[in-house]
Amino acid sequence: MRRELVLSMIEHRFEDFTGVRMNPDPVGDEPIDILHTQTDDQPLYYFLISLPLRLVKGLSITRQLYVARLGSLGMYLLTIFIGYRVASVLSDRGHPLSWMLPTFLLTLPGFVDIMTAVNNDVGAITAFSLFVWVSVCILIKGINLKRLVFLIISVLICFFTKSTAWVALPLAPLVIFMGLFKWKHYKLAWAGILIFLIIGMAFTFSWDQSVPAYYFLLGDQADLLRIKDETAPVGEYVLQQTETFFHTITPQSQEKLAGQAATFGAYIWADEPCKLQFPIINRLDLPAVEFETVQIELTTEPTFFASQVVLPEGYYLSWLKFPDSCVTKIYWDGLVLVSGEFNAAPAPQFSSTTAETGIWQGQTFTNLLRNGSGENAWPLFSSPARRFIRATNNWFSTSQILTLLDYESNAWYYRVVSNYLLRTFWGQFGWGAVPLVGSQVHLILRIMTYLMLIGALLGIIIHRKHLNWRVILFFTISSAAAILITVLRGSGSWFGYRYYPTARYFYPAIIPIGSILIWGLFNLFQGIMTRVLPSKWAKPVSSAINILFIGCSILLIIWGIGSILQYYA
Repeated sequence: MRRELVLSMIEHRFEDFTGVRMNPDPVGDEPIDILHTQTDDQPLYYFLISLPLRLVKGLSITRQLYVARLGSLGMYLLTIFIGYRVASVLSDRGHPLSWMLPTFLLTLPGFVDIMTAVNNDVGAITAFSLFVWVSVCILIKGINLKRLVFLIISVLICFFTKSTAWVALPLAPLVIFMGLFKWKHYKLAWAGILIFLIIGMAFTFSWDQSVPAYYFLLGDQADLLRIKDETAPVGEYVLQQTETFFHTITPQSQEKLAGQAATFGAYIWADEPCKLQFPIINRLDLPAVEFETVQIELTTEPTFFASQVVLPEGYYLSWLKFPDSCVTKIYWDGLVLVSGEFNAAPAPQFSSTTAETGIWQGQTFTNLLRNGSGENAWPLFSSPARRFIRATNNWFSTSQILTLLDYESNAWYYRVVSNYLLRTFWGQFGWGAVPLVGSQVHLILRIMTYLMLIGALLGIIIHRKHLNWRVILFFTISSAAAILITVLRGSGSWFGYRYYPTARYFYPAIIPIGSILIWGLFNLFQGIMTRVLPSKWAKPVSSAINILFIGCSILLIIWGIGSILQYYA
């Protein structure tokens, strides 16, 4: 099967379009490489897709792919139907939203692309859409035994489909709670939601331990702790390391260091004597820079070590990498990075317990590292929370979530990824490699997105007395959670390899997101009509706007098809 798969990829010019060479001949006893396997994923989507494949075992693997894609197409059509039913529940009979939302789902190029692929994102999107449908019915019509059973079933389907749909797990109790209370008891409802959040926070974080602020790792967050130590040379706390960790150099510090000699120093010791690799400076997409000292010998007593390096000129993202080459716990305190060359002896004299400034060999300095003594803390996720987050994405760590708190160093990532997510949301195919044709098309779509969001905000302000705030709260939380989790998938990835997530990871919330955008578009045009045009023009202008919406939707899907054909021609 692996050989047939690879031969099919070669036949369809996989290497030409990706640059990845496929080899149908195994090396030794190793199985033929088929790139990423999904054997550790949740099974439901693959089981459903396998059902028609059991009937066509004799077909070539390419033909079997077409059959499997028909299965995804069926789930896509089901998702569009669910979107129609959700819009119908949300709006009055004959309201444009009831047909505009499914039209949006039908003609959004990026969404069409992923929903006709053989990928468990299709199952996750359909599963979460089902959960949204049941939730909206509960929030508008109230909860009963039938809806409760369907809600539980939809949550189970989400769980067994893909981790991107697991947002349904914490949302389900909130939906049940809001479904039990009528909105006239809003004070009691808000009190309950607050209690729910407090209990959630209590179980999410550890309250007897913490981690040092501005330090990150790719593994378990508990592998780098901030502990109180009576022998701490600076302040009361030290960093306790059992795995490799990182500290990002801020753009302001990088500007001061570029092209200059710099010195890094720290008090370092261990539970047992051992040899430790000295930290290095990694740079994004550029070779690492090593200090003059390569290896040091640690004892059980705090000893100050220092080494120098000349940093290359230019602007680049850089960070200190602290290797783990000992089999015992390592402790760090008084970490300092300064411009200039200094020796380990005598050690610097810090002017405060936070190690921000001091005097070193008669010269005053400002520490270009933050939280050099570990006095500032960030929260440690509880053990169950760390296991749950790791289960949702086996290469993602809770430490990477905390990069959100380091906006000073990571603002560049959020700017880049927000632009990339918007592009892939509207249409950037082939896992983000095939853009829509045209240099200005994404600018137009960006402006359109902003107008939709402005329209949604205006609609909330104008119609605030007549809105179902439970639905608004549910849509806001589900959309924000899905987008935030997607952004976090790539946050901190540059410490290992750079990765920018695509919009397919928040597509499970496509119905809440699409409802917000389409409702915003409707309110924007409706506001223009009611305030600018005479009442006699309202109906013909409304019809013209509907025709324009349909025409633009058709044009967008044709544009997407043309972009794909041009790329693969």
